[in-house]
Amino acid sequence: MADDLEPLHTHADHPQALDWSVQNLQKYGVLQLHHVQSQDKIKAFNTQAESILHTVTAALQAKQLDYTHQTTAFSFSDVASRDRGRLDVKYNTEQFTSLVEHPLIQSIVRSVLGNDCALSMSGIVYSLPGSVPQAWHRDGGHLTPSDCTAPAHALTVFCPLLDVSSGLGSPQFIPGTHVMSDEDCNSADHRVAQFEPFLSTDCIIFDYRLLHRGMPNTCTDNTTRPLFYCVFTKNGYTDQHNFGTEPLLEVKATNATAE
Repeated sequence: MADDLEPLHTHADHPQALDWSVQNLQKYGVLQLHHVQSQDKIKAFNTQAESILHTVTAALQAKQLDYTHQTTAFSFSDVASRDRGRLDVKYNTEQFTSLVEHPLIQSIVRSVLGNDCALSMSGIVYSLPGSVPQAWHRDGGHLTPSDCTAPAHALTVFCPLLDVSSGLGSPQFIPGTHVMSDEDCNSADHRVAQFEPFLSTDCIIFDYRLLHRGMPNTCTDNTTRPLFYCVFTKNGYTDQHNFGTEPLLEVKATNATAE
């Protein structure tokens, strides 16, 4: 990453971590927090994520849906395809929300969104071996198109369940686009930020409006990359456009956005 984008990094034990994080998250729209998870906790959640993936893929196979090549897109209320080789799953992921209980994460979110914000969505994005790069996208648009510089109304937190290198599809972001119109984004010169390595002890917080994309999983050892995410929103804001209405699995998930 370029030297002038170093403000995108914050270490949890830094005495100015909260003020530094809030200031730069508002300015750039994305921030990587270092050392906010324990490896033992991540290892346990990785095992649970593997079990969930097995359940999901078995259900997709039963419906004769090609979840690897995804020649036909599908969107259930608990599972959706996100380009070839990428699954967005919110089935049975509520247990993972303890990953965002670190005091610094909570303080940053509340400082940006207000004390009455809520964790409204969660899920796991699985990038399978051979997955393709996503198109640049926002998880949600501006609430008022004529006011692109309004304060954030939602934040997404990414928590990798294993160490993510470029070969496993570390996500990319375009800092500053959270306060730009689509037209300005298309016409401006951008600097891409990609956090490498993206360690399992870290997390990334970004503005819901920020342009970003998932990168391909080009690993040669058949590793699937599970990335837990959750979305915090201001009181009164909801987004239910990223999933369908009918469940794939018998037990409906209760709580979702795309990588």
